[in-house]
Amino acid sequence: MFKIKKVEAGDVLITEGTIQPFIFILKSGKMTVIKSSGREIKILGEISPGEFIGEMAHLGSVKEHTASVIAQVDSELVEIESENFLQV
Repeated sequence: MFKIKKVEAGDVLITEGTIQPFIFILKSGKMTVIKSSGREIKILGEISPGEFIGEMAHLGSVKEHTASVIAQVDSELVEIESENFLQV
């Protein structure tokens, strides 16, 4: 149903415009949410431990990720298969 995923600083967890079969909960570390528009990159916010990542693409009407998520520091996440999310 879920597993622990480790990412290193600078790793891209989610890429804007794609869809992954997972929803994440940040267990430790810090992530940055960015959106690109042409050559411009805009920082939308930061994700702290305890927050969800990627859920909007699976629970809402939009069926792709609307922003990218990059690890600021080495981080650990709980990776949940989207089809099992409501059960977890």
